Amino acid sequence: FSATVVGSHAHLCRWDRSGAIVSRKFDWTDSYILAEFFWRFAHMTLGERGFDTTVTKPSRKESSMAYSVFRSARKHNRLISFPEEGEDLVKFLVYDADGEEHGVIAGRPQTRPSSLVGRSTFGYVGVYVGTGSIVYQKDSWRIAENGLEKEGDTYAKLEAAKVKYLPGFMFGGDVP
Repeated sequence: FSATVVGSHAHLCRWDRSGAIVSRKFDWTDSYILAEFFWRFAHMTLGERGFDTTVTKPSRKESSMAYSVFRSARKHNRLISFPEEGEDLVKFLVYDADGEEHGVIAGRPQTRPSSLVGRSTFGYVGVYVGTGSIVYQKDSWRIAENGLEKEGDTYAKLEAAKVKYLPGFMFGGDVP
C-alpha cells in the first residue's frame, strides 16, 4: 500500500504483482479518509499487509543442519553457489497438494526477477528439513485463473508418467 499526497489532495494505492489499483483523488484536509487508512493499516496483520508469513527464520538447530549439508555439498559440486557458514538463512513453509506443511532452508536466491510486475519467480538452493537433502526451491506468484492448471500438478503428472530428464518433483502448492 502507498499514499501519494500533493498539496491538499491524495491518492491511495494497493500494489500487487499485476500492478496497482489507485483510488480517486480526494481532499485529505477535508475528510478523514487518509487518517482512517493509516489507522486501519496500523491494525492489519503482516499477512494482511502483504507479507509472506510462510517465510520465517530457521531455528539454530535447523540452521546448523543446513550449514552442514551445504558444506558437504560444496565439496562435491563447484558449479552451484551454496550458502556459506554465517550467511543469513530463511525457512520456507511449502505446502503439498494435500495442504501438508514442509520446511525448506535456503540462503540468498540463485535467480531473481528483473521486473516489479509479473510472477516474481525466485529460485533457491535449499535443504529439505524432512530429509536433509539438497533441493531446488522455486518461489513464484501463480496465475490463479479458472482452467489454468497449477504448475505443481503438471510436474506431478509428468513424474507419475515417468517422463525422462525431469529434475525430480517432491511437492508444490499454494500458500494458504
